[in-house]
Amino acid sequence: MYQSELLDFIYELFERFLEPMLAFLRANCSEAIPSSDINLVTSVAQIFTALTHPSKGMVLTGEVDDSTKYAIQYAFAFAAVWGIGGNMNSGSWDKWDPFVRDLFEGTANYPGGSGTVFDYYQDPKKNYSFS
Repeated sequence: MYQSELLDFIYELFERFLEPMLAFLRANCSEAIPSSDINLVTSVAQIFTALTHPSKGMVLTGEVDDSTKYAIQYAFAFAAVWGIGGNMNSGSWDKWDPFVRDLFEGTANYPGGSGTVFDYYQDPKKNYSFS
């Protein structure tokens, strides 16, 4: 079971990032299949749970240090991008990409260069940052 401090940190990420992401999606993007907000939030939670499962190498027991928080932030950003944006039509990617990069700046930074936020993966060798 996760510690209270860790759960609070995870809930804070959900509260801070999902509402603006959902609002941006609804106002500026189109989806391949119509969805509801609860469907997308559930997708984010399921992806996040899968990414932070101990079988993936992320150990979330014990003391919650900066390294753990760093890894969680990147896992959350990946889950949010795909859980909310994964159903988006490719024509919306050019709008979504700069929005997400700006939103997560300082929390889970995406590398510069070509490609969109959909082109990156989490690298366990780099404490789950994006590669």
